[in-house]
Amino acid sequence: MTTDNDDRPTTTDPKVGPEPDTSRLQAQVEAVVIIGAVTTYLGSEHPYLTGHRVKITAVHHGALVSPDDSEILHTDEDISAAGGLDTDSDILEVAPVHADGRVSWVTSDAQAGSLELFREM
Repeated sequence: MTTDNDDRPTTTDPKVGPEPDTSRLQAQVEAVVIIGAVTTYLGSEHPYLTGHRVKITAVHHGALVSPDDSEILHTDEDISAAGGLDTDSDILEVAPVHADGRVSWVTSDAQAGSLELFREM
C-alpha cells in the first residue's frame, strides 16, 4: 500500500482509486457569463417583465443582506474577485430586451431565482 507522509492512502492505491477530475466542472463554472447574459425573467416582483427577455447589466453584491453596504459589480471579473455570485444575498440588475434586439436603458432589480439562467443551474 502506498501512503503519503501522513499515512493516508494515495490516489494510486487501488482500494481508493484516482481522485475525480474536477477541472472540467471548474472550467464550466468559470465559463458562465453573468454580465451581458440574456435570459428570461420568470419572477413575480416585476409583473411587467414576467416572460420577457432581459439582459443582466450589473450585480449588487450583498444587497439582500445589507442594501446600504452592497457593492455594484459591472464585470464578470469583479464578480469573481468578490467571491462569485451569491444567489442568497446578491441582486441582479436587468434591462428588458425589445423584440428588435434593442436593450432598454431602464433597469430593474431581480433575484437570481427569478431568472431562467439561474434556475437551470
